Amino acid sequence: MEPLPESAGVALLKWQRGDFPPRMTGHIITLPKDNLIELHALKSGEQYLGRFRGESKYLFFGIDEGSFVTELNHAAFRSFQEGGENAFFSSLMPDIVKDYVALGKIAYQRQGEFWTCEIAGSWDEVLSPLTLVTRTSPLGNPQNARNLQLLGSRHLLTGKIMYFQRIRQVTQRSGKATKHTVKADNFVLISGIVEAPDHTPLVLPGVNVLAENMNLRRDPATRRRRGMD
Repeated sequence: MEPLPESAGVALLKWQRGDFPPRMTGHIITLPKDNLIELHALKSGEQYLGRFRGESKYLFFGIDEGSFVTELNHAAFRSFQEGGENAFFSSLMPDIVKDYVALGKIAYQRQGEFWTCEIAGSWDEVLSPLTLVTRTSPLGNPQNARNLQLLGSRHLLTGKIMYFQRIRQVTQRSGKATKHTVKADNFVLISGIVEAPDHTPLVLPGVNVLAENMNLRRDPATRRRRGMD
């Protein structure tokens, strides 16, 4: 195996013997050298995607606005194997954001694991653009937020938030059999400012869909993502 990288941007990579989950202290990311199977450089070596033995099988780590390490599921790694770097990053974009971007003239932003996509200039306009994607229904009314923790993360919202649900049909194929099921997705609309450690504040004057990275590995007990940023 080639010598292991010692850095990813300003993040320092520390490879240690043993079987343990990844750790991060400041800009130092500690990884289990003995468990490494394969490692792929992304963004010219600022980020890496690795496959490991043990509990933490797929790790994505390096530097974004700050240092990070997070666990992914197999679908994300398979996307890289089948389509390379661009396909891998596309696999992280939430479906709801992809849907709005596909409509055209809709830009998206990202802050850490969260993606936003503006769908309306004001809350009064919200219902019209939502119907362009699929059937949706509000789960309450817009609520004022001050330093509101978003989805159990370190990202804090000051502004307004509203919860929505969309109903969509999912088609699954297995051999010659085709199965159609109906799936309900809950998602969040926000406006205001989102702040998080090691990230530039995200200023959202319009109403934005907020969604989390796809293909993050979840802790089976808490359903929270596994990793640090």
